[in-house]
Amino acid sequence: MRLCDLDEIKVCVDRQYENCHGYSGNKKAIYREAILAVKSVLHSAKPIDAVPVVRCWECKYWGDEDGKLQRSDGVLFARCKVHNYLIDGRHTGWCSTENDFCSYGKRKEGVD
Repeated sequence: MRLCDLDEIKVCVDRQYENCHGYSGNKKAIYREAILAVKSVLHSAKPIDAVPVVRCWECKYWGDEDGKLQRSDGVLFARCKVHNYLIDGRHTGWCSTENDFCSYGKRKEGVD
């Protein structure tokens, strides 16, 4: 599933309704009827239970004094200051990729 801006979709649908380029007469009426049906479906769509997340690369805890490393495929990963525990003399808590996220994420200053 992919989250979308429903208000923006409605604006695009309204634009299509107004333009109807290439249609005339009965075809234009059928096209507009189809667009009205789409608008009805969009209007009745229920919101999902979703919250914004902070990806590791934009989190103020990502990348501590040990720095960041790059895998052979170019993906960055780094230690997380929240998850960087010392267990048996070893650091743990590597974020596997820059696109991971967790419940401790806090957005860095200046990241939109």
